[in-house]
Amino acid sequence: MRTTMSAPWVQIASFAVLVLFLAPLPLLAPPEPERYVLAEIGGQGLASVRATGIPVVEQYEGTFALLRVTPSQAARLRWLGVPLTEMPDRTVLEFSEAGLRFDTSQGEPALAAGLRSIAPRAFVVQFIGPIKAEWMTQIERLGADPQLYTPNHAYIVRMGGSAADADTYIDLGELSFEGEGGGLGEPVEHLVKVAEIYRYEDVNDLATHVYNGNILVLDYTSVSSDELALKRITAELKSAVRDCGGDVAVVGKNMLMATPAGIKIDRAKIKGNF
Repeated sequence: MRTTMSAPWVQIASFAVLVLFLAPLPLLAPPEPERYVLAEIGGQGLASVRATGIPVVEQYEGTFALLRVTPSQAARLRWLGVPLTEMPDRTVLEFSEAGLRFDTSQGEPALAAGLRSIAPRAFVVQFIGPIKAEWMTQIERLGADPQLYTPNHAYIVRMGGSAADADTYIDLGELSFEGEGGGLGEPVEHLVKVAEIYRYEDVNDLATHVYNGNILVLDYTSVSSDELALKRITAELKSAVRDCGGDVAVVGKNMLMATPAGIKIDRAKIKGNF
């Protein structure tokens, strides 16, 4: 016996098929945003990082590593027991005396005409993260003269000629020179050490440089929002340095200077003209 569908049922069936084909397909999840963090890689830390497949951007003398991670990757590392330090102001520059604060990741800031120069020879060079000594050596070999450290991870640098060419980009992690040994050339008795601190436990290691007769310039930006950690760091550094006859003082925003015996820090700041 042959049966047929009535017209209304045919219309309903056609409508159902049409709706089925027009239903939106599931969308792919958008990619997670990435950010830079410092990972403590002592012990099994680096092995844990490599196990997750996260590339190491820079490694710092086997103690810390600069990583670029997504939120889920950061959560995974913390679950594995890898301590991470966030770097929310990594690309922020602030010149409080000039009333300037801007994020270099957002491009060139708006500046008043009086703050611009037709032929500048002083530049702000900001690095990807905590500054390595070999990066500074390579900058100097290009003819640049670093003048003053400024948070975050930047130097005011004087340069001219090809060193100031805005179209020249240098990968400091790849750049090397024949016969480079990391020495300072002529023997020196004392050095000015520039350091960044990320945890209280590193104070004693940093104070060792002062015991050895060097001047230490310490950037504590990474812990400036942690009042307890900052108090512990400054108290311990003052105690350690003054025990050896040195001096400690705040010399700028989130900047401490520690000197060895025989060197006193003048609290009167010398200000130049804008």
